[in-house]
Amino acid sequence: MNKGNKKNPLLLPLKMIWVAIFMVVFFKILSSNYALYIDTQDQRCLPYKYFIFHKHVNEVSKGKIYSFKSKGIELFDDGLNFGKIVMGVSGDKVTVNEKGIFINDKLIDSSLLVHAKKLKKVESNYYTEYVIPENKLFMFGSMPNSYDSRYYGLVDKVDLTGRLYPLW
Repeated sequence: MNKGNKKNPLLLPLKMIWVAIFMVVFFKILSSNYALYIDTQDQRCLPYKYFIFHKHVNEVSKGKIYSFKSKGIELFDDGLNFGKIVMGVSGDKVTVNEKGIFINDKLIDSSLLVHAKKLKKVESNYYTEYVIPENKLFMFGSMPNSYDSRYYGLVDKVDLTGRLYPLW
């Protein structure tokens, strides 16, 4: 028997330990930056239920989905996580009227203001036109029943908690 062909019996356990350490470190780093976000609402504002949540926001892009903490939003406690699409940024002109929601004169949604009755207001109370100031965002939900910036106004950029990547 040739002694040079014998494998060290500690080699496999040693490899397993290194793989385990790598996996723990990798998932620790991954979980410190990412999480699974599940929308548990019966009536969603976006057509997705599952998201990857990236906990850091470096820059904000129109048309992308972000999470933010509620603050002063009627019907909701402060500190709740909301996920919406950024449709308007500083300098954009927002118009809400009987024809729909417009950003820079482009129609983004023509659905009715369905939550006005729940808020005990008439739709025309929400008709407005303004330019978004610095560090503010117009947040929008693409589903017809969305409760978004057309009702509660603009969101402070500093209240963003992360970026949401829809899964399904």
